[in-house]
Amino acid sequence: MSVFDDHEKPETKSLKALAADDLEGFRRMADHMLDVVCCSSPDGVLTYVSPSSLGALGFEPSELIGARPDFIHAEDRGRVRDAVEEHVARGSGEPPLRLEFRAVRKDGAILWVESVLQCVHDPLTGALVGLQESLRDISERRATEVRIARSVLRFRMMAENANDIIVCYDRNTRFSFLSPSVKTVLGYDPEELIGKTAVSVMHPDDVGRIIDSFRDHIAAGPGAAPFSCEYRVHHKDGSVVWLETRPSTVYDPDTRELIEFHDVARDITQRKAMEAALAKAREEAESALAVKSAFLANMSHEIRTPLTAIIGFAGLLTERQDLNSTARQHLDRITSGSRALLAIVNDILDFSKLEAEQVEFRPRPSELRPLVEDSLAMFIPEANEKGITLGLEIDGPVPAYVTVDSDRLRQILLNLIGNAVKFTEVGSVTVRLAYLAPLGQVRVEVADTGVGMDDAQMAHLFRRFSQVDGSSTRKHGGTGLGLAICKGLAEAMGGGVGVRSTAGVGSTFHVTVAAPAAQSAVKVLDSPVTAGLEGVRLLIVDDNSANRDLARAVLEPFGVVVTCADSGNTALAEAAAMPFDVILLDIRMPGLSGPETLKRLRSRPGPNQHIPILAFSADTELADGSLDSSFDDLIVKPISPRDLVLSLVKWAPGSEQADVSWVRHAQA
Repeated sequence: MSVFDDHEKPETKSLKALAADDLEGFRRMADHMLDVVCCSSPDGVLTYVSPSSLGALGFEPSELIGARPDFIHAEDRGRVRDAVEEHVARGSGEPPLRLEFRAVRKDGAILWVESVLQCVHDPLTGALVGLQESLRDISERRATEVRIARSVLRFRMMAENANDIIVCYDRNTRFSFLSPSVKTVLGYDPEELIGKTAVSVMHPDDVGRIIDSFRDHIAAGPGAAPFSCEYRVHHKDGSVVWLETRPSTVYDPDTRELIEFHDVARDITQRKAMEAALAKAREEAESALAVKSAFLANMSHEIRTPLTAIIGFAGLLTERQDLNSTARQHLDRITSGSRALLAIVNDILDFSKLEAEQVEFRPRPSELRPLVEDSLAMFIPEANEKGITLGLEIDGPVPAYVTVDSDRLRQILLNLIGNAVKFTEVGSVTVRLAYLAPLGQVRVEVADTGVGMDDAQMAHLFRRFSQVDGSSTRKHGGTGLGLAICKGLAEAMGGGVGVRSTAGVGSTFHVTVAAPAAQSAVKVLDSPVTAGLEGVRLLIVDDNSANRDLARAVLEPFGVVVTCADSGNTALAEAAAMPFDVILLDIRMPGLSGPETLKRLRSRPGPNQHIPILAFSADTELADGSLDSSFDDLIVKPISPRDLVLSLVKWAPGSEQADVSWVRHAQA
C-alpha cells in the first residue's frame, strides 16, 4: 500500500459515508411521500420504488424493482419512451421533464398520472448514472378538465348555433362575449361590440327603465332569480329591433362580489308587431262594438216608441165591450203582431248585450213553482187553439223559494216552452221541474211530441241566427237567436242548456241554473190600489204625441190630472208655472234631452225641485243599472197600463217612496 493509498482511504470513506447518509435521507423522505418516487438505472430498470406505489398503483415496491415500468398504458408507452430518450439526449443541465400519461393499476383500473423526471449525472465525468421520477395521481384533475372542456365545447356549439344571442358583460355592462347570432339579429359582428356598453345600442327611450331594473336586481343580491325585460335596440342598419332578455348576475363565491352578467336575448320584433296589430284590432273592435251598441240603442228607441202606441192603444181598445167580433179579431191580430215584433227586437238587444257581457243579473228570493206555472200558463190559449195539452210534473222535493233572477229564468222558460208549443202540432208539451240540492241548482225540462230533430239539425242549435229550418219557405218564423240567448243566460247564471231529440218523435230541452234555496220571497203588489191617484198632478214630457196621449188615456180615468209637454224646454216652463206631484220624463228628446232636463229641474229652486221624477224610455239597457241616479224610477216602453198605474201609485204624494224621494233630493 502506497502513501497515496494510505492518504486516500480516509477521504474516500468519508465521501462514501456522506453519500450513504444522503441516500438514506432520500429514502426516508421518499418512504413518507404520497407521490410515488422511483429510481432507475440508465437503461430504465427500476432500482427503487417508494411504498406509496401500493396505494397508487396496487403494486408492492418489490414487484416493480428490477424491471422496467410496464405499468405505463400500452397506448402511451411509445410517447413516454420518445420523450425520455429526447430528454436524456440533451445531457445535463436540463430542467426536469414533465409528462402526463395513463398508468394501469394491478387490478386493471386506469388512472392518469403526472410524472416529473430528472436525470442524475456523475458530477465528475458527467455520465448518466440513473433517473429519478415522481408520479402523482391526477385522475380527478383530468376528469375535471375533461368536463370543463366538454362544457366549453357544448357552450361554444350552443352559442354558435343558437338563434338567440348569448351575451356576457361586466359589471359596467360592457360586452365581454356575444354569440355569432348577434350578426343575424342586429347586423353586428361580435368583435364590433366587444368592449362597448349595452346602453350604446339601446333605444334611448328604454335606457332609464332598464337601468332601474338592473339596479333592483343587483340590490336583491346573490341568489336572485333571473328577471325578464323587453326593450328596443338599434340594428346596424338603423332599424329598431325588440329584444326580450333574461339577465342573471354572477358573483364571486368567496367575496360575494359581482363579477359579470349573463344574458340571453331573443328577437321579439315580430311578436311586438303582432301585439300592436292585435291592440289596434281590439281598439277597432271596441269602437265597432260601441257603434253597434249605439245603433241598437237607437233602433230600440225608434221601434219601441211606435210599439208603445200600438200595443198601448190596442190594450185600451181590448177593454171596450162595444166591439163586434170582426173588429175584435182585427184587434187581436194587431196586438199579436205587435208583440211578435217586440219579441224580435228584444231578442236582438238581449243577444247584443250577452255578446258584450253587459247583462246584469239581480238574484232575489223568488217562489219557484209559481214562476214555472205562470210561464206555462201563458201558452194555454195557443195550446188550446192547436189542440195540444200542457202539463207540469214535479220531480222530487222542490224548495218553495230560491234565490235567482226570476225575470231571466222566466225569459228562458218562455223561450223553451214557446218553441215546444210552436213546433208541436199533435200531442203534448210537458214541463218537468226538479231541484238538484247537492249542487244548489234548478233543473227544468221541456218535453214535446213535435217534429223532433236528427243529429245534423241538433248540431246547429244554440248558435246565433241558426234555425232548424232556415229556408225562405220555412213554416215557423223567428230570429234564430232564442236558443243562443237561453244558452248565454243559463251559462251566465251558473248552469247550462242541452237537448235530446229524435226526428218524428219529439224533443226534450233541459236547462239548469244556480238557485240556492231561500227562506222567503220579495212581496210584489198584485193589483194596483188606485184610490190614491185621484187628483195626482202629473207632468208627462215626451216628444212623441202618441205616447203622451196613451199615458193620458190610461191615467185620466183614475182621476189623475195630466199635463203634457213635447220638449225639455216646454217642461221647464210648465214646472216653473205650477207645482206637480210626479213628472214622467222621456230620456231621448231632440234639443234638451231627458237627463239635461232633469239636471235643470233639480238645480232650480221651486215647487218641483225635489218631487219624484220617473224616467220614461224605450232604452231597456237602462234597466241594467245605467240609469242616472237622480231619476227615482224607470218605466220601460212599450208600457203596460198596469205597470204605469202601479208606478204612479208607488210615487204618488203620501206614499213612503215619495217621502223618501223628497228628503233624498232635498239633502242632495
